[in-house]
Amino acid sequence: SFAQHVAIAIENARLFREKERLAVQELLRLRKLAILSEISSAMQGVMQMEGLLRVGLTGVTYGGGLAFNRSILLLVDEERRRLVGRMGVGPSSAEDAGVIWQSLEAHPRPLGELIIEQAAARVGKPESTFDQLARSLRIPLHGTPSVLARAAAEARVFRIADASRDPGVCPEWEGRLEVQEFACAPLMAKGKVVGVLAVDNKFNGKPIGSEDLEFLSAFATQAGLALENARVYTSLEEANREIQRSHHRLLRQERLAALGEMAAHVVHEIRNPLVAIGGFARRLSSRLEGR
Repeated sequence: SFAQHVAIAIENARLFREKERLAVQELLRLRKLAILSEISSAMQGVMQMEGLLRVGLTGVTYGGGLAFNRSILLLVDEERRRLVGRMGVGPSSAEDAGVIWQSLEAHPRPLGELIIEQAAARVGKPESTFDQLARSLRIPLHGTPSVLARAAAEARVFRIADASRDPGVCPEWEGRLEVQEFACAPLMAKGKVVGVLAVDNKFNGKPIGSEDLEFLSAFATQAGLALENARVYTSLEEANREIQRSHHRLLRQERLAALGEMAAHVVHEIRNPLVAIGGFARRLSSRLEGR
């Protein structure tokens, strides 16, 4: 009887620990969902492409956000069938990482506000070494052993655990990240891949787990839709500017036409009396010559 009571107590304790573990996981999941919601809200407030990219990548690398050390965003160039690096956000060295993280910890702020503030602070500053690396990437979508190209071609999330030995890692592109572990996710919009997001934890060495990949994929989906909206907005802005330019050209042409019509009228009004004066002058000249 005592053994039965002990067994029941042990089982209850095990169930309690399991419930505690599930509760902690659920809290973490809710926190991640809240983070995704805040990042998405921050991105929705920006319509220009460059600003949108900066806000999104800041949310990915901020400690209160998805908390990756570095992130690179590449967009699909459909005409040339390649991935083009557009922006990279993250420290250039371990020293820079320490300074940034200490500053953020010393002045805690709401996530959405901090993302926009940090993104705005980078505007106008010289490109970092990491950003220059990101913008230099040009990866063909087909015919190359590149995991970033595969992520775009297959619309799949990849995690590379040992980059130096993985045959899908090309030294010319992914090898330049100089990390052993990284992950990449496709940016989807309207059923097609519009870009690829690559992340790593170069400086703190934190492993990229399955839950990190899940939320990275969710963020990539949101970012893809935001990018597509930004593209549409940019196209509408350009179309509006073209309409305004055409309107100004039309007004100028109308003014020139009005000036031409007025000049023709003035010429006509001047020519009639000049013809009469000319005729009178010729008759007068002929009479004077006949004397």
